Amino acid sequence: MKFTFIYAVLACYSLLSIAGLSACTHHPIHLPICAPLLINDNTETGNYWLSQAFISGQCLYVQLSHGGGCAEHSYELSWGGGLAESMPPQAFLVLRHIDPGDPCDAIIETSQFFDLTPLIDETYDQIIVHVTGWETPLMLED
Repeated sequence: MKFTFIYAVLACYSLLSIAGLSACTHHPIHLPICAPLLINDNTETGNYWLSQAFISGQCLYVQLSHGGGCAEHSYELSWGGGLAESMPPQAFLVLRHIDPGDPCDAIIETSQFFDLTPLIDETYDQIIVHVTGWETPLMLED
């Protein structure tokens, strides 16, 4: 049974690497799939409530909620591609809620993980990360 679990984990990592996805190996709860960080300057955001945000390893974890319940909602995290000139440098990220026009009014809670490796610059040991909807700056450490 133990070997079956180990083979399943190895198969999962193999599939993730083939698909070009990464796993957050530093999160204490489990090993989720991190969604990619989109590099663009799309500043449009939908309605959502961000209740928690932190960085674990090289992944951003966010816990959020939105209205709906009748259709599949999704989230994207985007970055303009540059770092603000400060010490340590700063990255400003936009969390975007993609609402498919869901007419329902239930409050849906979800959590998302986003891959922050595109932010890493070998010149800096730390990068301050700002996320729309979250007042407290977060620290990404190399």
